[in-house]
Amino acid sequence: MYLKVENGKAVDYSLDNLKESNPQISFPSEISDSTLSEYSVYKYTIGNIPSYDPLTETLIEGYFEKDENDKYHKPYVVRKLSLEDASNNIRNLRNKLLANSDWLVIKHVETSSPLIAIWEKYRQELRDVTSQDGFPYAVIWPIQPE
Repeated sequence: MYLKVENGKAVDYSLDNLKESNPQISFPSEISDSTLSEYSVYKYTIGNIPSYDPLTETLIEGYFEKDENDKYHKPYVVRKLSLEDASNNIRNLRNKLLANSDWLVIKHVETSSPLIAIWEKYRQELRDVTSQDGFPYAVIWPIQPE
């Protein structure tokens, strides 16, 4: 992966771009770092993917950084989703988890037997997720009974 420094700013670039921009030059198949630097083109690495919660966060590529060894890197950056998007994602998961246990409620209604207390508690905790203090960015999910 390559970048080119133009007007002091690093932008994504490729060897094909280099060759197209310089048709009068016959580049070798393996272009050395020193030759690349003559054209303000440099190799870069992409950072490791950090852990993040896709329900409430998004992963984006950051800006190029140059380290103490003059090597370029492009880190990943975690950003919070908008309050609306994060809330919708949490509600959607909550609704899916409730739907996954609907069969148990239906079974107890059909047999006129009471729902087991632990399942009642679990389903109520799911419904209460949206009233947690950290909602939607710091939700503590209840554990489904076995």
